[in-house]
Amino acid sequence: MRVLSLILMIFLIPDLALSQYRITSVPVLIEPLDTRYYSTGNAMVSFINSGGGNYINPATLDHNGIPTIKYFLDTFGTNQDVIEIRLQNFYTGASFGNFDISLSYLDLRSSFSEEAIVLSEPYKDNVIKITGAYIFKNGLRAGFGVNYLKSDIGNEQVYVDREYNPAKSVFFDLGIQYHKTYPYRDETWLLTPSYGLSLTNFGKAVSYYDGISDPLPTKLRMGTGMSVKYGQESFGLRPLEMNGSLAVSKFMVRNEMEMIETNGRTDSVYVAMNPFKALIRSWGNYKWNDGLEEQTATIVDQLIFHTGFEVIFYETLSIRVGYQKASEVNMPYTFQAGGFGINLGYLSFDYSEYFYPDGRGNDRGSTWNLTVRIPLNDKKPRSILNHILN
Repeated sequence: MRVLSLILMIFLIPDLALSQYRITSVPVLIEPLDTRYYSTGNAMVSFINSGGGNYINPATLDHNGIPTIKYFLDTFGTNQDVIEIRLQNFYTGASFGNFDISLSYLDLRSSFSEEAIVLSEPYKDNVIKITGAYIFKNGLRAGFGVNYLKSDIGNEQVYVDREYNPAKSVFFDLGIQYHKTYPYRDETWLLTPSYGLSLTNFGKAVSYYDGISDPLPTKLRMGTGMSVKYGQESFGLRPLEMNGSLAVSKFMVRNEMEMIETNGRTDSVYVAMNPFKALIRSWGNYKWNDGLEEQTATIVDQLIFHTGFEVIFYETLSIRVGYQKASEVNMPYTFQAGGFGINLGYLSFDYSEYFYPDGRGNDRGSTWNLTVRIPLNDKKPRSILNHILN
């Protein structure tokens, strides 16, 4: 998983490379912690009704009036098993009229074998996210999220002359989404185009050492999608649904040079640019070093492209494929994925396999979600079990 690649980048690349925006703090925030989104290439910026929306676009929250509890797990490590990462996300959400709200708790922990000499202590991240979405009558949705972070990289070796402290931060997410359904051929088919835009992880830079700061992985996402459903129900369920999505994303961060004093001497270091300033400056080209020579990253080089496709049979079985493509400057973010989901209404299970050909050794892994829906006030989820058991 690219989280691991970025952790290694942060601690193994020399200080000169810190001028590149690719080096951000808290890399675990870069992608949504949801198996459905993962297996569709993180392309579903405009699709509603998935708990992972609180990480990719808060406006897409939709629990359909049914309280929801979700657990996400991802475990992975290097090819040499030097570092092992365990990532968990606990999620709960509910609807109140036109308002949806969710609360999630992210926990990331690392463990190291005797060969791991880079980090002196385990890496730990904890994030609490509170996200809300409001549904307007015209099909427009708006979302907002507030997050609290505590990050402990457990590292006392990078800057031996500076005091280390675990980082704490409060940051925000914003998003909008619009969709409208059009009947086709006397409602034999229902076509629903959708559009989404979000800005996530926007906030003040994170600092572990006095005078040294790294930007949060602030990300701008734009996407569109099309949902095609067979309009006639069978056994009270729609026999076929197809969802296709395209999206593009970009990191909205920059570092800049600053002079600081350390033990009586003046040093030049790269620090995170003010996040509001970075929103403007991020649209330009920049220089970066690939380890051999200086390169120029154009605006196109900085974009990451996403595509995903999903087929759902009888609202129960889902088959998914996805692809995320990045240029050389963002190479750790290129991956392929596929997976499936089984939705029984009250209980659903999602599984995904992913593959990162990032040039540092092929990184393969898997993730899964377990979701529980609690029917209240006679509001029951649509489920094939209702017809099998009756």
